[in-house]
Amino acid sequence: MFAIPVIIRRTDTNPLAVLRDSVATLKRTWGESLAGFVGIRLGGVAFVLLSIGLLVPAVVLAFVFHQFWLIAVAVALWVLAIFTASFFVGMATHVYRCALYVYASEGVVPVPYTVELMNAGWKVKKA
Repeated sequence: MFAIPVIIRRTDTNPLAVLRDSVATLKRTWGESLAGFVGIRLGGVAFVLLSIGLLVPAVVLAFVFHQFWLIAVAVALWVLAIFTASFFVGMATHVYRCALYVYASEGVVPVPYTVELMNAGWKVKKA
């Protein structure tokens, strides 16, 4: 889970050391780090549900007015929106994961995060 942040932050490129460091961070903090990931994923799910809530009426209106080309346009725009949202949710997950790793391993709060924000989704356990 933390392999990418370990590779970015460490100078050691030994794959076993990277994996060992990632596993150690995950073991220390696995339960506490779920809050941030669940929040990001719930935002993605909310977007999908909202977009379906907009897609269905568009398809119904296209049927009512016999504008079947509008169905293809609406579905194409919906698929594009889902891909775009998936990209941004994935990027947000990676950024959040890197910020959490820096906070857990170095005790430094990355900019633009605050201590309160980092502590809301993560509690660093004393070894």
